[in-house]
Amino acid sequence: GYRNVSHRGYTNSILEFDDCRLPASQVLGEVHKGFDVANSWLGATRLQVGATCLGRAERALSHAIEYAAQRQQFGQPIGKFQGVSFKL
Repeated sequence: GYRNVSHRGYTNSILEFDDCRLPASQVLGEVHKGFDVANSWLGATRLQVGATCLGRAERALSHAIEYAAQRQQFGQPIGKFQGVSFKL
């Protein structure tokens, strides 16, 4: 499978079937229209990926703010330094 950041519960794979015979009753959708079916799911997938990234970014920001409030340097939290506070 492909290496990716998320989706640790499963892997992505490519399946190729060459010269396979399949009864017409077992064909899902129309022959040679598989890309159209897959493409219909891309909108939902894009939404999920965007939401996942946003959730992770919010969590990372939350941890960074907490760390900047707790970590002391030169007798004060590092979050009080402009170089840190402006970024947060």
